[in-house]
Amino acid sequence: MSKREKIIALNLKASGSYWQATEEEVDAIAGGCGPGGIGDYLVPDTVWGLNIVLACRIHDYMYWECKGLKSLSERIIYKKLADEWFLENMFTIIDSGWKLLRKCRRKRAITYYWFVVQFGDSSAGVKHKEKGRVSVVYVPRKQMRRHS
Repeated sequence: MSKREKIIALNLKASGSYWQATEEEVDAIAGGCGPGGIGDYLVPDTVWGLNIVLACRIHDYMYWECKGLKSLSERIIYKKLADEWFLENMFTIIDSGWKLLRKCRRKRAITYYWFVVQFGDSSAGVKHKEKGRVSVVYVPRKQMRRHS
């Protein structure tokens, strides 16, 4: 089964242009879950043994798309969408896996989400003028327990 077929089977969220792109085009843009280089060793493609790389590839592609948007406000909104879909896609993959580790995997997914929200601005082409900007990531308990 190809990556695209797995994404369709899991019903993961992706942008319209992601679906129009060929596998080769996506491969040229998207990697694994890490930021590249040494970061790929620090950020595994798995959460408690479950591969989430498909969610990461969609997220990478959407960040690449974000860089092409003209205005800062468009890039900020699109980055937020990419980050939210990243979390939802990770949860979808986690929910398809073994139920026993679901809670641990969801907590790790939230950690991945927190890092992209906090440190993904430059990767998505979103540069803020103010220094020391702090965001609060809120994931409702109800969402944590979904399908548990």
